[in-house]
Amino acid sequence: MIMPFTLKDRNHRKSSDKNEPSEAILRRVFEIFGDIRCVDIPQLDPAQRARINSYFTFEKLDYDRRQQNADDHGPSTSKVDTCVAKTYSLLKANDFTFDAYVQFVEYISFVKAMDALRNMKLVFVDDNNKAYAANIKVDFDRSKYLSDKNIRRRRIYRERFLREEKIRLDRLKRLEEERQRVEREEKLKNNLHKRYFEKQKKDRFREREEKRKIKQLERKRQVEETEIERRIRHEERKLIVAQRKLESIRLLGCLFKLIAPVVSKQKVLQELINLEEAQKKEQEEKDRLEKMNEECRQQILAEKEYELRTKILKKYQEKNYEREEYRRERLREIVQEKRTALPSFVQNGKRLGLSYETKIYAYDPHGD
Repeated sequence: MIMPFTLKDRNHRKSSDKNEPSEAILRRVFEIFGDIRCVDIPQLDPAQRARINSYFTFEKLDYDRRQQNADDHGPSTSKVDTCVAKTYSLLKANDFTFDAYVQFVEYISFVKAMDALRNMKLVFVDDNNKAYAANIKVDFDRSKYLSDKNIRRRRIYRERFLREEKIRLDRLKRLEEERQRVEREEKLKNNLHKRYFEKQKKDRFREREEKRKIKQLERKRQVEETEIERRIRHEERKLIVAQRKLESIRLLGCLFKLIAPVVSKQKVLQELINLEEAQKKEQEEKDRLEKMNEECRQQILAEKEYELRTKILKKYQEKNYEREEYRRERLREIVQEKRTALPSFVQNGKRLGLSYETKIYAYDPHGD
């Protein structure tokens, strides 16, 4: 029989947005005619609903094609077309009617129901005394829908459908989890690439700054070396002037010896001694200045070398520290990610009899 949706359970209407019939109300309505052995609503069975929808999807297309041919070549009286159209109109569920099968314990109850409902309407009165009337269509169960064989076949099909549906839902769930995992990995990979590129950019900027500082230090060192060389040349010129003065004094002494033989020998010796002492002092002063200049130059070069060595060592230590810090951070992130994803995989694996092996790989952008 075809029943209206108007007699749907009000509690079910509040608890669910789906427009589904109520088996309890249907049983309560038809119990007035006698004891009911079995009640079945195909639309409430997910296995039958899926089979009916898939069946009529293809049959309706084939029926429409034959109807189009009939329009072109004349009407068709094929028995298949008639059965398909009739079955489609009786069994296809819509938003207003549904199919229901009721089997009474006694035959007299069936007769009462058929006599009472033939060409009649169902009326429902709510708590506010509002009445709702709907047409119904009753007929014999010509397809033996509620026979033991058909019930057993539908039960087997329902169990198989539920198993397949569960497998399908589990597969969809695994696919969704895999998709989410891939998205998380892609996001993590993009973040790592972004951080790696930012780090490379900072490293390049730092290297440029270091090169600029090294160039500045090199220019400063060259200026200092130029200044030291200038001082050395100045001291050398002073030494040359002193040597020339000494030679002049020696020449004057020789001249005095030639032009003044009357000068006492002691005075001449004293002059020579004074000249030698002066020459000796000048030589010592020259050696002292050269030694001082050499020590100053060596000290400056040693300081520059120590400064450069210190900077290079500091840079190398900073790079090693950043690299180790990056490795530790990356390992922590991957371990945390795997820990969050591991319980769901383990649970699914136990339910389906599968086993998963988790491997953690540390991503090192430097390739070490």
